[in-house]
Amino acid sequence: MDPLYLDYNATSPLAPSVKEWLARGDFFYANPSSQHLLGKAAKKEINIVSQFLKAQFDLSTHGLMFTSGATEAINTFCSNCSRQTLYVYSPIDHPCALEQIARFENSVPLVVNEDASLNLKESIKAIKRTNASDIFINYLWVNNEIGVVWPLEDAIELKKQTGARIHVDGVQAIGKLSEVKLRDELDFYTFSGHKFGALKGVGFSFLKTETKPMILGGGQQGGLRSGTENTQGIVSLKLALEDLNKKFDAKLQQEFINNLRNQVTRLLKGRGEVITSEKMNLNTIYFVLNEQRSDFALAMFDQGGLAISSGAACSSGSAKESHVLKALKKKHTMNGLRISVGPCLKEQEVVEIIKRFEQVLNSF
Repeated sequence: MDPLYLDYNATSPLAPSVKEWLARGDFFYANPSSQHLLGKAAKKEINIVSQFLKAQFDLSTHGLMFTSGATEAINTFCSNCSRQTLYVYSPIDHPCALEQIARFENSVPLVVNEDASLNLKESIKAIKRTNASDIFINYLWVNNEIGVVWPLEDAIELKKQTGARIHVDGVQAIGKLSEVKLRDELDFYTFSGHKFGALKGVGFSFLKTETKPMILGGGQQGGLRSGTENTQGIVSLKLALEDLNKKFDAKLQQEFINNLRNQVTRLLKGRGEVITSEKMNLNTIYFVLNEQRSDFALAMFDQGGLAISSGAACSSGSAKESHVLKALKKKHTMNGLRISVGPCLKEQEVVEIIKRFEQVLNSF
């Protein structure tokens, strides 16, 4: 039995056009900073991708920086803050954002409701109580674990009310929202290529405010980030996004994910629960089993032909408590599991997922 890959929030398989391009071996191997014709050809290709991304996301007010991905980006933007900056984060943030707390003398969490939605009013109060004048907020647009969506309108209101610089983590947005429309009021946006079918080790950020490089060296990218640009990775960003532009049907995806979520909820009755909220993305189902820890359950689902993931990081085969479930005050914080499907879900895939899911549950 071939496994069904349901771990797109961790890494998406390469987009078809990326695989075809790699198979041709038509690479830009020259250094894009070199002045010979081959180097200039590589630089030209990077410029083409830059223009494509700016047009794709319609954000002419912001500059563009290529990175190795979101981890580097958030570290870069946080390193531009002083230790006295008030760092505002979400208790259900990605670990990359949570690890930044150690950089700062002062930090405060956004207030999250028990359904994982943002409590905007209480969050603003919490920030204002600090009386901080220099504030940096990391705003997770689409949660990587449970798929809850926080509207950018709430981020804009946070900025209006507090004067903060706001970094929007958009890593889980592309191919997982009906529309990825950026707002020029916000300061930074970050994306990682391997989340939507591009190569690993490449990402990009839009930035509105002046930023000093975290990585020093030859001054590439206009001094925003030093280091030879990853031409192959950058080209793969454009190819993967072009594939999505052609194939992604948000209305159909919404129909299929709703059906899948409803079926999983039905099968879990009495055995667990699906964690959901009013605003959810188009690909994620996060659920908790009442009686099975995630490490054991993962092995069973894997044997049953479903490649899903744990809601918490695993080390040496033992489950760890999910910080997300803990923040939401849920029971069974070591029992979280995540299904994350691709952006072009098909009806027959939903049927097969449910069939295997039920078989695994009945095997416990």
